[in-house]
Amino acid sequence: MTSVLNVDTIADKAGSGPVGLTKQSAAKHFITYNESQTVTSSLNNSSITDVGTGNHRYNFANNFNTAEGYTCGGVMAWNTDQTTNVYSVQPLNKSDILTSSVEMSTNYAGGTNDYYYNCSTAHGDLA
Repeated sequence: MTSVLNVDTIADKAGSGPVGLTKQSAAKHFITYNESQTVTSSLNNSSITDVGTGNHRYNFANNFNTAEGYTCGGVMAWNTDQTTNVYSVQPLNKSDILTSSVEMSTNYAGGTNDYYYNCSTAHGDLA
């Protein structure tokens, strides 16, 4: 027999906060933006800093616990249809990963560029 659960809000036992995740890890940061750094969607992001062609720093609204305690990655697309020429977005150096921000590079085959569509997520524990 199939069951359906329809609710408007799920709260903790006290009714005053979100339900805690058990043995799961939800994204603690995500961002989607275009080549002119217009953000279309984000979570836990205070701003973007342009640090060079194809390199952007995502500044977190809430810091991560440690720089080594979270993972991040993303994708970018060359074309406006967002389905062709999709490449990775990643930190270039360990020093680019801080508790308060992460610098990501949209590069492929040794080159960088400001691409039409960019997105990134980070998973880990917040401070």
